[in-house]
Amino acid sequence: MAYIETERTLYHVVGDGWAEGQDLLSWDELESLGESLTWKYDGEPFDTDVICLFETLTEAEAFRSEYGGTILAVTLPAETYTTTVSEGFTAVPRRIPGEWVAIA
Repeated sequence: MAYIETERTLYHVVGDGWAEGQDLLSWDELESLGESLTWKYDGEPFDTDVICLFETLTEAEAFRSEYGGTILAVTLPAETYTTTVSEGFTAVPRRIPGEWVAIA
């Protein structure tokens, strides 16, 4: 868990429920708003309190080819708090403001 030192652009893949300009929300945040969610991976949900990000566009494209969705570029300003999840991805807890997000 750390604060990033300089601005960085990472990538996230969203499904049909996200609209341009909206914040990105973690699974837990979406559930707290009453969203009906379906886990698309094997096993039980994990790392549900964060939004996971890909380091490269190539990684995001590989994920999209398997699961579908839209690739977003997420520009994290310096001093953004991040963590690393069990799979090794950089993640941001709970919410990413919509103004940091653009369709890639």
